[in-house]
Amino acid sequence: MDHYKHITIDERETIFLMRNHGNSLLEIASHIKKSYSTISRELSRNSTGKSYSPSKAQEKYKQRKGNCGRVSLLSNPQVFEVVREHFCEDLWSPEEISNRLAVEKYPVQTVPRLFTVGFSMAYLIICLNLAALVPCAI
Repeated sequence: MDHYKHITIDERETIFLMRNHGNSLLEIASHIKKSYSTISRELSRNSTGKSYSPSKAQEKYKQRKGNCGRVSLLSNPQVFEVVREHFCEDLWSPEEISNRLAVEKYPVQTVPRLFTVGFSMAYLIICLNLAALVPCAI
């Protein structure tokens, strides 16, 4: 069986059809080569009462997928301005900026991520890609 692959709309339609024909979850899982627990979770997560709609399940999946992941470090305007000022104008390293953010009590998860971006990547993100929005002194 494939591991860690998302259920496709075609697989959702197969689940819907086979379930309506009275097939067991084990039969459905075997047919689409997913684990029993995946099928069970899919039905419990995306059913309303006893009805299951593949299109609504796909819509819910896309919505949940859109809400996952980390928030961009630079999406906070205050953090962005601190980073832009110290990086572009003061020519601080990402490590120095990261330490400054920690001192200024910005959320902890944002602090080490700036340093892991690396100097050249941070330069590209802040000074080049956003040059039209934020003039940079470099």
